[in-house]
Amino acid sequence: MVDRTHRSRVGRRHPAPRRLLAATLLVGAAVSLPGTRAFLSAAGAPAQESAHTTVLITRHAETADGEDPALSPAGVARAQALAHLLSEAGVDAIYVTQYRRTRETGAPLAETLGLAVREVEARAVAQLARRVRDEHRGEVVLVVGHSNTVPAMVEALGAPPVEPIGEDEYGALFLVTIDGGGSTSVMKLEYGEPPPRHPREGR
Repeated sequence: MVDRTHRSRVGRRHPAPRRLLAATLLVGAAVSLPGTRAFLSAAGAPAQESAHTTVLITRHAETADGEDPALSPAGVARAQALAHLLSEAGVDAIYVTQYRRTRETGAPLAETLGLAVREVEARAVAQLARRVRDEHRGEVVLVVGHSNTVPAMVEALGAPPVEPIGEDEYGALFLVTIDGGGSTSVMKLEYGEPPPRHPREGR
């Protein structure tokens, strides 16, 4: 696994998981996935807030053509939407892969927060999951991956499996929480503008 930067942010405290969830819900509809435990306690407050690790996992935004394509105009807009959504979520670290499309998706948020993106090999899913658990306990981490690595990352963190991501599906954001005891939950959210639908597609 390649990590091209180790710079970390200091002097900022991330908000409680409840604030993160509320911020995410402002622009997206959340769908709890089967087999997960409740993210919030029955009283509406997160349990053991300081022990929670929150991992936000998303696919890169829409791309132009090419071997290692840049983001398309729609992709640039989606990356900006992601930055706006998570600007107050207390993100401590941003991981991307070696491909341009993931770097450009994470870049607006990194610039907003003054963070350097951390580049890892796209196939090193298990290694990244261990690293997040070991090095980012109690923090909020964004992982920008690919249609095939996002579901794998969710599962590698110990959360229940999620449905595959379609080739034309963008904007899915998986919120994985790991409590102090290592138990995990996952919630799927959507952000940004939905992609245009073909006239013949159903509802």
